[in-house]
Amino acid sequence: MDMAPKTEAGQLGRTDKPDPRYYLAKSLSLIGTLLHALNSTPNHYMKETAYLTGKLLAAMDELHKCYCIAERKPRNDGSPDIPPTLIGNGLLGRAADSPEMALDELRERSRIYLGWARAVQHSGKETEAVKIAINSARKLLRIVEPIAADLHQSTNLKQPLSTEGKAHLFLGYLSPVLGGKKDSDEAPTEPTQPA
Repeated sequence: MDMAPKTEAGQLGRTDKPDPRYYLAKSLSLIGTLLHALNSTPNHYMKETAYLTGKLLAAMDELHKCYCIAERKPRNDGSPDIPPTLIGNGLLGRAADSPEMALDELRERSRIYLGWARAVQHSGKETEAVKIAINSARKLLRIVEPIAADLHQSTNLKQPLSTEGKAHLFLGYLSPVLGGKKDSDEAPTEPTQPA
């Protein structure tokens, strides 16, 4: 299914590059609509193991990116050296098969990023991108701690996910991690544009 925005003639303009947020919004809308048809409401699934696992994996992707921006040497073109597969994305398939195994592997692989986020300090010589990465990492720690606590209490981690659970996992992974109310040590972010 092609969801790219089209010109009036029905073609993708040669100079038009579709905004990736467009695809995200369309995907979230489609998944949300299908879940609604199954009587699966946000009040219900946003507290379940599958959704929380997806949300935690997405948050760990963001933390991995922050680490790469702050600690890895930029590429020759000056762009940050971020690997194509991040920690959470690499475990998404495993989480669909076994949330418990995915979270166990996440625990092992995330230690370096969590340790860095807890210990990193501003030196005053960072670039603006590094300052934002450090502040975002601090906020991510505050986001992942309650999610991890909720998952620790879960009795469903050992159970394989149903088809509906896999949709909840994916929806949790696609939902925005950073955003919402501002924290005092958070760097200002750009306003988001409507999709």
